[in-house]
Amino acid sequence: MNPRQRAGAFGLLAAALLIRVLLVLSMRGHPYFDTPIVDSAAYDRWGWVIATKSFWGERAFYQDPLYPYGLGIFYKIFGRDFLWVRLAQVVIGTFGLWMLFEAVRRIVNYPTAMVALAIGAFTKTFVFYDATLLKEFLGPVAIEAALFFWSLDRKWKWLAMGAALGLGALVRGNLLLVPLAAAAMLAARREWKPAGLVMAGALLCILPVTIRNAVVAKDFVLTTAQFGPNLYIGNNAGNLSGRYQPPPFLEAGAPEFEERDFRAEAERRLRRPLKSSEIDAYWRGQSLDWIGGNFGAFLGVTGKRLLMMVSSFEIPDNYDIPFMGRFSAVLRMPLFTFGLFTAPLAAAGLYLSW
Repeated sequence: MNPRQRAGAFGLLAAALLIRVLLVLSMRGHPYFDTPIVDSAAYDRWGWVIATKSFWGERAFYQDPLYPYGLGIFYKIFGRDFLWVRLAQVVIGTFGLWMLFEAVRRIVNYPTAMVALAIGAFTKTFVFYDATLLKEFLGPVAIEAALFFWSLDRKWKWLAMGAALGLGALVRGNLLLVPLAAAAMLAARREWKPAGLVMAGALLCILPVTIRNAVVAKDFVLTTAQFGPNLYIGNNAGNLSGRYQPPPFLEAGAPEFEERDFRAEAERRLRRPLKSSEIDAYWRGQSLDWIGGNFGAFLGVTGKRLLMMVSSFEIPDNYDIPFMGRFSAVLRMPLFTFGLFTAPLAAAGLYLSW
């Protein structure tokens, strides 16, 4: 890049960081800033236990561990300060945008990279989750890191790409599908060594978690035991809306109740104590049985989810972004949304790259 191009990229990155810092500062002193709720509360409690009581824990992971362990290490070093945690997150999120910019610049060209950086810098959901005590902000960073390594001309790039995606799988379990798909694509092109290196990189990051689960819980759980319960929440006779709807045996839709109540209900039905892997397998089987016996309903619910995915409205989960906009002018700004802006560009990019 020439000096003018560097200045342009630096200016956009500085703007991305600034709007995220302003969001953090604007939310300070308002509801939910110092009182985490739902998943945020669970991650905060877990991080505090890691920092002060038990680093290894006592049972197989139910939730993805990377973000809570990051919180725990932060709390151990700097103390439990929600302001500085959020500021650290916005720095990490902005660094992810730099990796996205560099990847697109190397793979395509500078103008396209600037467009990608501008969209990432000013997409409302990206801005919001970078400043929120939730794991969601780390998923895009893992993907951005994988794209960055992919764009390099280095012998170790495939191993590093796999490692980035492996770390992503410790943020969101479904990201494990991405290194599998990347390796399959490379294998289909008979690029056997790169395919193997991608999987090796991913497994190197996942394996310590698998070993930890085996040692602590005496059970084989690859990363977490949440896949089956999650699949059942979305695919059962009581959920035809396509949105989050907890089954009637859950006391409340929060992580600590999910793990406890799914275990209790599975053990009640099978009339014996179960390991975490057995509970996961049971609810996975229940979900697949329902899908197989109600395939038309499953297709209808999946169609609803696809429509919600491309909507410009972010379905509330832990936090309702429009509601949070009452407390921050940043969230009331006309920032990019997925449905009305990013989704058509994503579809065009998929078509052109194909």
